[in-house]
Amino acid sequence: MKKTFTLFFFLGILSSLSVFAQAPRTILIEEFTSATCPPCAATNPIFKKFVEQFGGKVINMAFQCNIPTTGDPMYAANTSDVNTRMTYYGINSAPNCRMDGKVAGIDPNGAASTHPLYLGANTVNNRLAVTSPIEIKVTHNVILGTGGAKDSMEINVDIKNVSSSDFSNANYVLQTAIIEELIRFPKQAATNGETEFHVVMRKMLPSAAGTKITDVIAPGATKTVTFKAAVPTYIYSYKELAVVAYLQNNTASSKEIIQTGISEPKTINGLYYDVAADGKIINRVDNCDNTVGYEINVTNLSTGTDTIKTIDFIPVVGGSNKTKSTWTGVLLPGGSITHKLGNQTMPVGIAGFNVYVDKINGGAIKDLNVVNNFGQESKLTTFNNAVSGPEIHQGFETPIATTAPPNTFFLNEGVRIFKQDSTFARLNGQDPPYGMGGYGKSRYMVFYAFSDGGVAGASSSVIFDKIDLSASKATKMVWDYAYAVRDAGSFDKMEVLVSTDCGSTWTSVYEKQGEDMKSCDPDLSQSFIPGFFLPQTYEWKTEELDLRAYDGTPELMIRMKGTAGNGWAYFLDNVNVSSGTATNNPGILKSLSIAPNPTTEVINIRVQAEESSQATVSLTDLNGRTVSSYNRAINAGYNQITIPAAAQAGVYVVEVKTAKGVRTEKVTVF
Repeated sequence: MKKTFTLFFFLGILSSLSVFAQAPRTILIEEFTSATCPPCAATNPIFKKFVEQFGGKVINMAFQCNIPTTGDPMYAANTSDVNTRMTYYGINSAPNCRMDGKVAGIDPNGAASTHPLYLGANTVNNRLAVTSPIEIKVTHNVILGTGGAKDSMEINVDIKNVSSSDFSNANYVLQTAIIEELIRFPKQAATNGETEFHVVMRKMLPSAAGTKITDVIAPGATKTVTFKAAVPTYIYSYKELAVVAYLQNNTASSKEIIQTGISEPKTINGLYYDVAADGKIINRVDNCDNTVGYEINVTNLSTGTDTIKTIDFIPVVGGSNKTKSTWTGVLLPGGSITHKLGNQTMPVGIAGFNVYVDKINGGAIKDLNVVNNFGQESKLTTFNNAVSGPEIHQGFETPIATTAPPNTFFLNEGVRIFKQDSTFARLNGQDPPYGMGGYGKSRYMVFYAFSDGGVAGASSSVIFDKIDLSASKATKMVWDYAYAVRDAGSFDKMEVLVSTDCGSTWTSVYEKQGEDMKSCDPDLSQSFIPGFFLPQTYEWKTEELDLRAYDGTPELMIRMKGTAGNGWAYFLDNVNVSSGTATNNPGILKSLSIAPNPTTEVINIRVQAEESSQATVSLTDLNGRTVSSYNRAINAGYNQITIPAAAQAGVYVVEVKTAKGVRTEKVTVF
């Protein structure tokens, strides 16, 4: 009898523990982001992968907001709920996040941070280890309206007290949010390039104020909160509708979320219309072909009985909608069609291209799942098909702007690249007392921003239009640059690549990296921006590359690709590609003289021209090595040009070369 009593007593304890155990925690991360926020575009894919490692134990719900500016269409659809949550947390930057209502990130200096990428796995795991007295179960159904009734959602939230004590606290609020697990756009949604968004808050029920929980929930008891709400008219996909519910302490000093639950998307029952589209680019020859066609395949996934007879397609080029193309025929449920669109004109540079379904039967049929109405946007690089000439003489002085000059293209593949003058280095209202171009002799240079955070391994390029080397002999490339090694961990790289097939393939003909690439060992305390490498006039270097292997090539493209490796920057100027063999054909150059000769610090050149022209003035030693090279504008008549003398004493050749002639003269430097 005693053994029997003991057994029943033990079983009673187990039963009690099973009823009044603490519940495993599901963490909610509320992320504030925007399709107008460039840092958000870089952060979101990384943060998504971070959250996925925890499976269903962590939910990341996105509030698409208006930071730094308006323009996000998901924010515009429901500003009230988003603004309320932003005010609740005091959000004034993006990307930004709260984990279970708290600031939980830690930056590299050990300070608290709201940035999603500073939320660490240890912090998340430590929070998951804290059990909750509450268990939340969420269910929902989407009900398609008939007879003129609106489509709606029925939502049940069960709040169960799994602890051994009454749950009673008037400060707790149940927040319930209708979300879309996936939203896609055929082009960037706003301005930061993002086309895909995940777990986006669309509507809070009954509002962002939530539902106060004033009841006492006894141990083991459940309180059920029920909602019936119209499906918002701005929903992109009924098939992606889900519900997140969470219980939050609403006191200003706490704001702790103690439990979260989710009801995942459900199968839609009833009669509805849904077409899925995908496609491919057709009829494009190469990267210099600025016209493309598109073949789009459409499958009818509808359960509705109305026959689809027309589908309007909209091509999108560089973010702009183009003239629609309409398919006509009969498309029954389960069937598929293929439609081809005529050639679309692509701009020179990088531009997105896509085609999406716009209207079905002229708009008479509503598609309840528009996120599958198109394929993945293609990013197409298009180069100028015209040959720019037999040579390259690029000093980057025009236009007066940070954009690429004519016959030149800046390709950003993760590293900022732009033209810049001395205003770039303005400090306390003062500009450097010298030009930012090569050796301080001109206004502009090209800046590869290797020092930006998080860009190591990414690159950017200056790409020159095709040149014709059919008549060129001993072709050589010369450029000025400045680069300094930041520290032992710097491995920035510069490559010169060439292409004979309009950029479809590239061949590397030059590569330098880190220490091998440096032009100087700067004293950063003397830099115009202390602590940052900004080249002094004497910290530039002239580099020369033999391209004679491409003599006779009728169409050659040249690319200067800089890859970031935790360094400062690469400063580029005065890129010249020309025949290395002087023709001694003076053309428009009537005379050339140097005085004084011999000289010491500078070389004064007097040249007479029959007409105005752009000229390359170069100084080479008697071995043919280019010591320096400059682009200069010369006018009809006499011109005075001054260039620095060579650092080493010796005999050199001064060459003044235009597209219509060349003259040379020896000079002695001592």
